[in-house]
Amino acid sequence: MSCRLTYIIIFCMAPNAFSLLILAILTQVFQFFLTVMAVQKFLLYFFPSSQKYIILSPKNMKLFIRYVYVLFILIEVISSISLLVYLAISVINEKYRSHVVEIYALVSFRVVMKSIFLI
Repeated sequence: MSCRLTYIIIFCMAPNAFSLLILAILTQVFQFFLTVMAVQKFLLYFFPSSQKYIILSPKNMKLFIRYVYVLFILIEVISSISLLVYLAISVINEKYRSHVVEIYALVSFRVVMKSIFLI
């Protein structure tokens, strides 16, 4: 497979990987918020006196939501960049050039599995 064809394949698959990355981030954030709310409800039910420590003000809640999104986005971006660097190294190296499509499929599969199983 020529190097030009490899770049065309990567360019065509990039929007698919980006949309799966967004799906993975949203799924992880929603799962995290559900967990936080469940713990919060548990503590409020069994320890009503802890209400002043658990309930966030609307201003603090907005900050908390923003920070959680930023945290999960950073985690995914750093993870994806590391995989893309590996992909770029394999494109440059003649020995692994024939495996670029398989590596990209593994990257996409990893993002899908992350969004489904929250790995």
